[in-house]
Amino acid sequence: MDKLTKQDAEKFLSFGENNKPFLPTDYIREKVMIDYEAKKRINKNASILESLMNWICHELPYSDEHALAMQKFSRTAEEIWKSGKGNGCTEYALIFLTFARQLGFPTTLLQTVEENCLKQIKLGKVKKYVGHSFCECFIDNKWVLCDPTNRIVMENYNLDKIETNYLIHNKSTYIPYLRTTELPKMSLKEHNDSMEHECLGLN
Repeated sequence: MDKLTKQDAEKFLSFGENNKPFLPTDYIREKVMIDYEAKKRINKNASILESLMNWICHELPYSDEHALAMQKFSRTAEEIWKSGKGNGCTEYALIFLTFARQLGFPTTLLQTVEENCLKQIKLGKVKKYVGHSFCECFIDNKWVLCDPTNRIVMENYNLDKIETNYLIHNKSTYIPYLRTTELPKMSLKEHNDSMEHECLGLN
């Protein structure tokens, strides 16, 4: 997967059908800055992103209700927000992407598969994919990795193999298979349904 450049930043502010803006920027900024002022850090922009994640997770509690689970990967950011509940990392990433862009941060959606899971699938030992959805934001003239579900900003990361110490079994490596800014021709559900083909084609 290609690295992002500074020149990519402007186009990553564009909006697709699945992540159109739906709340005034001033409203979002006011809510986020309340949290930011309460816990200022050295890096202001990274702290604002952390505060945005905190606000989203507070306002959008996780729910594993069957009805919501059946809609996974199919709801727009507006539909997710109006429901008042989130269902999985992809939905939190989509909400974060929308709000981060409205605050002026170029942001991507990055979907991945867990490396060990991918190996097991290739060996025919498992059929169920385990992955995680991240975002990337352009701040302070560089791209950083954001995990909206776990409220973490990682300033140094390997795009080809994202290593974490807080997800599955405490330490895991995730292989990106989709980075997108907008989904005008294919929905998130269609992307997810094609995940097997995409993942099995990875080296």
